[in-house]
Amino acid sequence: SSDYVRRLAIGGCLKVHGLSLDVFEEQMMFHHLEEMVNDFDERVIVLAITALTQVKPGYCLKHHTAYKLLGRLNDFTDWQVPLVLQAIDVENLTRSEGEVMDVLNMVDQFVDDVSSPVVLHITKLLQRLIATMED
Repeated sequence: SSDYVRRLAIGGCLKVHGLSLDVFEEQMMFHHLEEMVNDFDERVIVLAITALTQVKPGYCLKHHTAYKLLGRLNDFTDWQVPLVLQAIDVENLTRSEGEVMDVLNMVDQFVDDVSSPVVLHITKLLQRLIATMED
């Protein structure tokens, strides 16, 4: 299916969630939204993340998904990068010192980005990484 259809499906899932939580859960729509985060289209990914955070406030991406999206940050627009970064739980993301270094290397190129929202969210991510290293 096209990215347009997948984006409409995300909107439909949100509508169903608002109208009937039972149907939303019965049809496993939360699971389907999580699967859409693994899409190849950036707009679908960001819409799925946004929908998941609306359905479940404080939602964080799974470890492997977060790593995959960090590796694809260059594919996202300046307004999409902060949305992706907000959904990353650093404590879940970094299980070893090597993983911390991997994340630092992936986000390093964005520290001097021209977009202030991107720089702000990268800085927040780096602060959370440093806090996990101190523990």
